[in-house]
Amino acid sequence: MKWSVAQLRKLTVNPYQFSTEFDFKEEAKAIEDILNIDIALVEGTITRVDDDIFKCLYHLQVKLVLACSLTLEPVNYTIDINQEDLIGYPNSDNDDVIEITNNTINLRDIVWDNILVNIPIRIVREDAYEILA
Repeated sequence: MKWSVAQLRKLTVNPYQFSTEFDFKEEAKAIEDILNIDIALVEGTITRVDDDIFKCLYHLQVKLVLACSLTLEPVNYTIDINQEDLIGYPNSDNDDVIEITNNTINLRDIVWDNILVNIPIRIVREDAYEILA
């Protein structure tokens, strides 16, 4: 799901509600710890804060199968978070703003980055020590 900045500036509904699904199977192939990923469900709103800043509030839910850190066996893991992102043009006053590129806000890229950030560094199966014994 992409929006041009011009499109968002013309919206008469504020906040604008959206609901979408993303399939990240291709992106997940490059991450060896992700064994499988289901469709990511995203619902939220985007609000125009000013001409150059937009606030995106959304709920992200996605089920992953990750490799256990000890056994490399599959572990089910669910990311179920509420996320708030500020999106805009580069500004020295606020480093927390996700940069708009090519006058377009690409929600897919933002959601994928949040999935990667929320994957635990280490995950261990409940029965990992029994498997290793």
